[in-house]
Amino acid sequence: MELDSGVIEAEDELLLIEDESDSSVADSSLDMRWRVLLVDDEESVHQVTKLALDGFSYEGRGLCIDSALSAAQARELLAQGHEYALMLVDVVMETDHAGLDLVNYVRNTLQNRLSRIVLRTGQPGMAPEKEVILKFDIDDYKAKTELTVDKLHTLVITSLRSYQESSRIEGLVRRRTAELEEKNQDILDSIKYARRIQTAILPSVDYINQFLPNFFLFFKPKDILSGDSYWFSQLGKLSILANIDCTGHGVPGAIMSVFAHNLLTQIVSQELNTDPEIILVELDRRLRDILRRDDAGEDVKDGMDIAILVLDHVESTVHIASANRPVFLIRQGQIEEIPCDKISIGDPQPEVKSYSRQTIKLQKGDRIYLFTDGITDQFGGDQGRKYSTRRLREFLLGIQDLPLPQQLHAIEAEFENWKAGYNQVDDVCVIGLQPF
Repeated sequence: MELDSGVIEAEDELLLIEDESDSSVADSSLDMRWRVLLVDDEESVHQVTKLALDGFSYEGRGLCIDSALSAAQARELLAQGHEYALMLVDVVMETDHAGLDLVNYVRNTLQNRLSRIVLRTGQPGMAPEKEVILKFDIDDYKAKTELTVDKLHTLVITSLRSYQESSRIEGLVRRRTAELEEKNQDILDSIKYARRIQTAILPSVDYINQFLPNFFLFFKPKDILSGDSYWFSQLGKLSILANIDCTGHGVPGAIMSVFAHNLLTQIVSQELNTDPEIILVELDRRLRDILRRDDAGEDVKDGMDIAILVLDHVESTVHIASANRPVFLIRQGQIEEIPCDKISIGDPQPEVKSYSRQTIKLQKGDRIYLFTDGITDQFGGDQGRKYSTRRLREFLLGIQDLPLPQQLHAIEAEFENWKAGYNQVDDVCVIGLQPF
């Protein structure tokens, strides 16, 4: 590119000035200037551009123009952490595509989406405009011969205005994001504290083991809080155990689980009801009283499925009542499904409910399993199917000879292996016990 000495006589004349001049600024503070990065391997282009922008001011702020004679030098300047409002980048420098590589570096490696990037080329044929504008995240594409004084000023002003608006929007997004993160953290802290409360009301396995030495619990909430729960009480010779699957999971499910815990404590521990079918009837009636109507006057259809067993240690019997949850009994290598009533607790219909009781004379070595649908409904395996009740039956039969502590580890591993690559779909609560 050949440059003639002289001065710019008219606004539309081409920038062909060789004199070197530093950009002057309206502000005395460097921090207040608009930073511009000029990347070109011709020193004369730097000289002409700086002279043309001498005295430039936009919104009371001048320019601070940093020069780089190669894309490599530009990377060094960018590494210093300066925030450039505008980058004027030549295409052909140390390589035929050095400028394009620099654009990719800024946008993709540095993740800089704010700086306005304008490609300037003296060899348009090396980088066709239509192809470049489609493939590269640039804001404009100019041939060097296009940029007269007026057009250069227009380009800088529009670029700074765009940068200013983008910065304003990003600042707003950052503030809103910070506000949301703060609120989310407050909510998360509250939920974690609620988990402490929920955990505190659940009976510990150590406590249950005092009365049921051969007992295991696989309890895995989907979220921080759980809609699945379990409940235990010891009344003289009777151990009363419940496995509870409340509607939903997370916070709504956890609230329902607290209702279940409190109501069972009232019905059994305080009022001494020990018939499992009566416990379910009372639980349903009292829960429906709590959930009778919402603000719109409609019945709330939330509730719970529950299996409850009453183990008589003296008579060696177990009394079972179940609302929509099957119970498995393994005896002498055979598995039996104890039937359940297909009526959930809390369902507004039918208005008057009754539940049946199954009484079983226990034998030494009998094992009983209670489970929520979180394990059987879990998607996974090679074909992404539900685990299913059938598969659980087969698995329990396959591990029947293992001691219960080893069965717990086996069930945990089976669940994790099955759902590998899939999200957990629901809370999981599996209970196993060998009464005698």
